[in-house]
Amino acid sequence: MYAERKGWDVGELEVDVEMGYEGPVPNSFEVGVKLPAHLDEEQRRRLLVIATKCPVHKVLAGEGHVRVIERLEES
Repeated sequence: MYAERKGWDVGELEVDVEMGYEGPVPNSFEVGVKLPAHLDEEQRRRLLVIATKCPVHKVLAGEGHVRVIERLEES
């Protein structure tokens, strides 16, 4: 939605999540966001910032017991 509003042609995006466990409950999430190579550094940075504002991310990161790590990748 953000890219659309900005008029950015981002094509397809891919998100990969790996969970880390300490006991039966996940205690960390590593989130990989694959963005097309044609995006400039500012676009990539902004899209990662926006991704961290999703409601699920806020709930997980806001608990304090869960570590959320974001990384950008090129597709």
